[in-house]
Amino acid sequence: MKKKIVICIFIIFLSHLSLMGQYVCYDKDGYTNVRKGAGTQYEIVDKVSKYELFYSSDHLCSDGNSLDTLLTWIPFVKSIYGDTIGFIYKKNIKSLDDMPKLWWENVNDTLISCSNDTVRINLVLRDFDKNNHVIEYAALDEEWKYIMSVDGKQAKRIHYPIKDNNTDVQSAKEIKALYIEWKNKRIDLPIDYIKNYFNPLMVVHLGYENELYIYICVGDASESYGIYLSVVDGEIKYTLDHSAC
Repeated sequence: MKKKIVICIFIIFLSHLSLMGQYVCYDKDGYTNVRKGAGTQYEIVDKVSKYELFYSSDHLCSDGNSLDTLLTWIPFVKSIYGDTIGFIYKKNIKSLDDMPKLWWENVNDTLISCSNDTVRINLVLRDFDKNNHVIEYAALDEEWKYIMSVDGKQAKRIHYPIKDNNTDVQSAKEIKALYIEWKNKRIDLPIDYIKNYFNPLMVVHLGYENELYIYICVGDASESYGIYLSVVDGEIKYTLDHSAC
């Protein structure tokens, strides 16, 4: 029952993302242009590199309906709350939603895995230990406070109110490692981008050229944070932040 509840919360969280399209550049030239208007006659205002994830507002419409799915040029935005700054030729990109998806499995309290017959992505957790971190607090009143940052970064999802000096975060899990198992090899990925995400979940999209798009997220529908990692040849090439709070 607990796992079903977690899955439901996670699906609600992902529903925020359905308001925006996520796309990946697959241009054979290594990048694709973002143009000011929907056509090659318009000036270039930005570029997106191959395997780089980006957002599009093509799923949004003022009347709540989706825009025409046969659009030749896709509106490009920098963030989920940003305005359209240009357009990308649809032939040069692929939708993340169309890619095969691996959902997480809680192997145990300290290991979350996404896997199929050929690849396994492992997110290793450990208990949060306040003695190993520099914690900055903010006071709510004379008794209550909350964790504002950990090691100088926003502590995502462990800022709930705590009383006096009791940092009641025994149930919080921090990220210890992220690695890929593929063809009898272990590929460790740096966790600098995700070490301030606490009590995380993970979903992985399988790219068309053996690259991976790893999504790490925390929170719920009312306050959620996430980040996409574009992993190519065992390296994190690009990241894309998401926040719905």
